[in-house]
Amino acid sequence: MKALDIAFKDMLRSWRSAFTVVMMFVAPLLITGLIYLAFGGFGGGEVNIAQIDVGLVNQDTAVSQVPVSMGNELAKILTADSLKNLLAVTKYPNETDARQAILDKKISVALIIPSDFTSAVIQENANTALTIIHDPASTLAAPILQSIVEPFVNSLNGSKIAAQVVVAQLEKDGLAVDVSLPGQIALSYGSWSMANIPGANGALPSVDLQIPTASTQGSNKQAMAGGVVAGMIIYFAFYTGALNAQSIIREQDDQTLARLAVTPTSPATILTGKVIGSVILIFIQVVVLMLLSSLFFGINWGDPMKMGAVSMAMVFLASGFGIFLMSFIKNMRQTGIVLGGVLTVLGMLGGLFTTGFQNLPKAFAVATLFTPHGWALRAYKLALGILSGGILIPVLVMTAIGAVSMIVGVLLFRRRFA
Repeated sequence: MKALDIAFKDMLRSWRSAFTVVMMFVAPLLITGLIYLAFGGFGGGEVNIAQIDVGLVNQDTAVSQVPVSMGNELAKILTADSLKNLLAVTKYPNETDARQAILDKKISVALIIPSDFTSAVIQENANTALTIIHDPASTLAAPILQSIVEPFVNSLNGSKIAAQVVVAQLEKDGLAVDVSLPGQIALSYGSWSMANIPGANGALPSVDLQIPTASTQGSNKQAMAGGVVAGMIIYFAFYTGALNAQSIIREQDDQTLARLAVTPTSPATILTGKVIGSVILIFIQVVVLMLLSSLFFGINWGDPMKMGAVSMAMVFLASGFGIFLMSFIKNMRQTGIVLGGVLTVLGMLGGLFTTGFQNLPKAFAVATLFTPHGWALRAYKLALGILSGGILIPVLVMTAIGAVSMIVGVLLFRRRFA
């Protein structure tokens, strides 16, 4: 069959071209590899969270109305086993020593607990404050320490307010108020409030710090990795489709197309062969890239049926769109504009180069659907589970765009070579 012979000839020419092979396989894997290294790998391995060196100066003293020292309770939280992987706490006798430790780079941040910390909880007009000092070069240490301390302080503030309200109401009713009552109320309220914080045991003020686990981090990286690799596969599949369709322009300039036209070979047969060759070539490219990315970067492509349907629709779309673009080209000098300019701009507008970014504006996601690349990317994200929803509509849209593009491109070529 002449169409298959033409398809085989085009594919053989592509395999013999070092430039085509590099753009089909090496370039997408190389770009993905660079992103892989930049993000420290895509796999779901262990996540190492660097410990924060914390200095603790606890000057708080207990008072008779309260059986425990709030400063000691806060110190227990910071040195708890659940925070050992995050905080490395070193105790210092005074603020001066803690500040010197920061200057000597022994610690990144220090928490100063004042001597009146516990008494301020029960005394009506007393105020005090915890002090956090930190190394200016360490931008995350202070906010992280503050996020751990704040729930404890908020609980104490609520305890103090609760004690004041109860005492005021008793005095208003003319009832005697024992001096130990504010402390008892504060402790009761504190235990109640901490019992309603997820993960707290309710006995003593505590903090439940949620630290991302290795599996969660790995899942997020896998989602990002799948999107990044899918974006590269789509971009270079469209490039291959246009590059293969470019053979029509090359044969026109070399006048081999004119010689072929005088043989008993119809233009329809010639164009059918070009289309078949393009579809087979892009299909091989997509399958090989998926297998290699799974091998080298550990990408999990999910449900084979869904991914197969999406990939076949994308192959048809890239092939048809390549024919469509090249049908407007008059000679080989113009092909560089399409390959290097038009396809790159469409890839950018389609979101192929921003798949690793999270929380992009919704308007951008909608704008990508004005390009065929954006529909292909959406279909892959749905198949990978990055987005929620079915793949039917994107697959149908890709197929429709591919069919219309191919029909228009073939008609334009037939008119030119009639």
